[in-house]
Amino acid sequence: MSRAVGRCVSRGRHGTVIVMRIALLLAGLNLAGCGTTVSYTHLNSPPAPMHSRSQDQVAVLSATPARPFVEVGMFEARQSSQYSMDEMGDVIQEMRREAARVGCDALLMRGSADEVVGSGSTSSGTGFMGVSTLKGYRAVCVVYTGEAVAASPAPAPAPAAPERACVPNETKLCHGPGACKGAQACNADGTGYTPCDCAGGDGAQASTDEPASDT
Repeated sequence: MSRAVGRCVSRGRHGTVIVMRIALLLAGLNLAGCGTTVSYTHLNSPPAPMHSRSQDQVAVLSATPARPFVEVGMFEARQSSQYSMDEMGDVIQEMRREAARVGCDALLMRGSADEVVGSGSTSSGTGFMGVSTLKGYRAVCVVYTGEAVAASPAPAPAPAAPERACVPNETKLCHGPGACKGAQACNADGTGYTPCDCAGGDGAQASTDEPASDT
């Protein structure tokens, strides 16, 4: 049990000491104002009847799921008062527990839902007033409508370029029919030579590996 004590001391004309003790017992505040408050607003009809489930079956998502779904409702969970001891994880777990009771498949987080509230009293002009931020979060109740969408298959790799057998448009001497002397050129894609052309040749023997002469 938490306890706060204030002490005020004043002295009378005859040196009498008057001691005032003010004790604030926070047990009542803990019962009435601590913890987490969860609210739920229905938005859309579910694709199928919803049933309560285990809290462990409700996924907490930070990104849109791949499976098609319906946003059935909106949750807001927030510290109940400035005296709440619940941290971020506690607030989310309370929202998850309520989502399980409603029958959500998952909670899709939508960001913070903090609220700034005043605290204290200013009655008779002698009190005080402060502000506190109640930490909160907002999430969508997700109900799936079908199976996960399969990822598109990766594109097939491009076929490898054929290995070159020669340099495109390069020419060389060759032997044609009847051992005629001719020339042949490498085709445009470098995969081979054109047939040996003996037009204008003199029929002399020549090596097929000898480059064509310009003379």
